[in-house]
Amino acid sequence: MEEPGPLEKPISSPVNFDGKPHPLPNGPTITWKQIDPNTFERTSVLDGKVLNTRHLVISDSGRTLTEETKTNYPNGKSGTLKVVYERASGEPSGGLVGTWRFKSRQADTPTEVKYERARKMPKRSRMRLAQATTMLDGKPVLSSGGRSIPNIMAFAKVINDRTRETTMIREGHLFSRTIATVSADGKTLTITTTNLERKDAPPSIVVYEKR
Repeated sequence: MEEPGPLEKPISSPVNFDGKPHPLPNGPTITWKQIDPNTFERTSVLDGKVLNTRHLVISDSGRTLTEETKTNYPNGKSGTLKVVYERASGEPSGGLVGTWRFKSRQADTPTEVKYERARKMPKRSRMRLAQATTMLDGKPVLSSGGRSIPNIMAFAKVINDRTRETTMIREGHLFSRTIATVSADGKTLTITTTNLERKDAPPSIVVYEKR
């Protein structure tokens, strides 16, 4: 069994319910356990520290999957995210095997996003995006860092005074485009992400309030 990513060239990681840690290409190790026929647990560890623990529970009908993830943040705090999926393919008796379609999401800790000017260049518009420090000139920059997905490149550019666009590419395949727009009053940030590989997928829209 494998757990594939959402990309056209995904990073697939083997799922072995042996309770042993298995390394991922981007640094962490993952450990899978099967608690009972419908309950599973996945733990991700980096440098001896637990990054997150995911509990997956399949309903008795086999048509709903509830995933609850507890994430430990660098500041010592933790947060829990609950996501519910509906089975889109695969037999109800097939356990985790199949395709699961997103249904709902609930988090106990608000998600935060931070943009800052890169150090040593205080007079130029240079932004830190995830693990990549990217010039807003539309030129590709390779993501790096312990948790970065290998071979991911980011292209960032300015649309206008309040809008930035970032396009992500991996191994020659465009897979997402994100538009970040600050409201006229500067109090909210709207981030709209479009899946460039799945034309039928609706865009993801997240609105943040400025702290």
